[in-house]
This record gives sequence, C-alpha cells and structure tokens, in this order.
Amino acid sequence: MKVIIIGSGIAGLTLAIACQRHGIEVVIYEKAKQLQNIGGGILLWPHGLRYLDWLGLSDNIKPYDIKIDGIDLISDEGEKIYSENYDELYSLIGGSILPIDRSAFQQSLLKQLDTQSLFLAKKCINVCSDNNKATAYFSDGTEDAADIIVGADGLYSTVRQSINREAAHQYSHFCWFGGIADHESSSFLSNKTYMAMGINKLFIAWPTVHQRMMWYLPVKMPLEHYSQEKEFHQLNDYCNDWLPEIKQMVFSSSNKQRFYLPINILSSQKISHQHIVLIGDAAHTLGPILGQGASQAIEDAYFLFHYLKNLQHQQDNAFLAYEKMRLQHYQQLARLENATSSAMVYDKKEDLHAFQNQVGNLSLVEMYQELIPLVAESYVKTMLQEMELIL
Repeated sequence: MKVIIIGSGIAGLTLAIACQRHGIEVVIYEKAKQLQNIGGGILLWPHGLRYLDWLGLSDNIKPYDIKIDGIDLISDEGEKIYSENYDELYSLIGGSILPIDRSAFQQSLLKQLDTQSLFLAKKCINVCSDNNKATAYFSDGTEDAADIIVGADGLYSTVRQSINREAAHQYSHFCWFGGIADHESSSFLSNKTYMAMGINKLFIAWPTVHQRMMWYLPVKMPLEHYSQEKEFHQLNDYCNDWLPEIKQMVFSSSNKQRFYLPINILSSQKISHQHIVLIGDAAHTLGPILGQGASQAIEDAYFLFHYLKNLQHQQDNAFLAYEKMRLQHYQQLARLENATSSAMVYDKKEDLHAFQNQVGNLSLVEMYQELIPLVAESYVKTMLQEMELIL
C-alpha cells in the first residue's frame, strides 16, 4: 500500500512515522520551502501523549517535559480570585498537561521520520479519486498517485475541496495574539499557569522548558477590525489599560514566533471519499480556549493509522467508521469549546464581575467535568473496542 500525505504538520508527521514503522509506503508533500519556526506554543494533554507513546514517538519530547503544579486566575482588576492545584484533574485525565513550543515538537517528530519521503516546496492544487486510486496534482506540473491520499493540509485545505466543496470555515468572533518569551520578562511563577480576565479578552500563559513562557491572548472582535499590518498597535490598544505583568510579557523583546490571526472554525459533515481522507485541521478545527487542537490532531493520526492497517480488507467500511467516530467526537468538543469561551470571555463588565465573584466556589474538576470523559483513557479503550468490532 502507498499513502500520500499532503501537509507536514503535527497530524501529517505523526501519521507518516506510524505508517513507516509499520511498513506502509508513505510520501509527504509540503508546500513550504522549509519548515520554519512558526506558531507559538501548544498544549499536549495526556491523551495526546499516550497516543505518541503507544506509537513509539514519545522519547524525543522527553527533554521538553516540565511540571506545572496548578493555576492562578486573576481578575480584570489584578486580584487573585482563584488558585488550585492540578493534582485531582491530572488523576482523572490520566497524566499531566505538557506545554511545548510547536516548532520544537514538529522538529522532534521530523527526527523520527525517514526524510527521504518528505518533499518540500510542493504545493498541491488538486486531488481526485476513482474506484482504484487517488491522484494529487501540484503547481509545478507534476502529479503522483497512491492507494490513499490523506489531507493534513490545515484549515485552508486543498484536499478538502475534492471531498466537500461546500465545507466552509466560519469566523469564531475571536482573534488570537500569541508568542513565546523569556520567563525573566515576567513576574509569573515558573510552575503555574497564569490566566487573567478582561472585557472581551483573556490572557493565558504557560511555563515551558528553558525558562520560557508561551502566552495567548484571545480577543473578541469583529473580523473587519483584524489587521495584520496593525498588529503592534492593536495589541497595545488591548493591553494598555490592563495588568502591567501582561504588558511586560507581550511586549518583551525576547518574544519569538509571535503570531496574530483570526480564529476560524470548520465543522465538516464529510471527511472521506473513495481513496481520500482528512485529518487534523483539514477535517475540523477547534478554538483555542480548551487547548485541544494538537492532541486531537494526534488522536486523528492514531485512529486513522489503525484503520489504514486494515484497508486491504474493508476500505469503505474502515473510512466510514473513522469518519463517523471522529465527527461525533469533534462535535462534542466544539460544543464544549463554544460553551467555555462564552463562560470565560464577557462583553459586559457586570457579567464579568458576576463570574469572578462566583468562580471561587468551583473546582477544576467541576469546570472540566464534561471534557474529562472525552480525554480520559477509558474513552480511548472504548473507541478501540468499537473499531475492532467494525474491522
């Protein structure tokens, strides 16, 4: 069997390495001329780390391990209104959450890939499929065919257009600033998550290895206000009347991999067709509040890999089962993401203050009570059992 993967992000690389180690021929095509340091930090939740471990891909990220003990929540006026240890949450989700530089994680995966199978500067412009094979066409006039083509080419996926041209992403009403800065640039603790609330905005910072902090600033705004050219000025406007420690972090000269982008949400109803299938953001996207995007990309790769191993016998059933399982799971997560963003980001000061006054009565387990079953190890075991019954 030959598998073509379009895109060398987290989902594509994870799937490619797993297939190579199982003896499946893989070719990866990436439109970028080089894999640069892009994006900020990501969160790997325990289920994402488990999949990496089960696929034998976890050794190279061990140098990035860091212990985060708990979280402090700060009000819009700078008062600590909530503080809790992560121990109980970690026990229920089966491990700790790992904050990691996205580029460092991507490089750790690349080290485990047979790079002769990776081709850069190959922009896919079309994909088609018949009953026997799928073919990818590239902007340089070349083409390549395989038994399966996997679209791992992100939110603006070319591959997705061959499956569902009507699938369109929608603006989430949030834009997202972020970056990674030296811990010395802040007064934040090196073992705690820092979260601060504000009107139409939320600031989140996670410690990482090497005395760095990865930070995010989701801001609720009309899409027409977004301007990449005015990034610095807009960031200054949103932080000017906020807490000094936030301004110290976001304007630190040590910031690298800074980004600013609108958050678009994609909810597909179809992610496979004949010999083509989608994973990661090409299939479905989530907002940033719950921090589930990277782990879900790995989860997609893990389950699709198990389906691919059985394709010689039941290709149609395998893809339909994969599609049903993943879409149902993402719909649940998308609903939780929307509910969480509504519960954490407020338009009106009175609503924000009402939340801040009562948040101290909640525990992390209560806050995450609907997410926990979707990321616990028991969910994985249930899905694997269902998969075995189908295949």
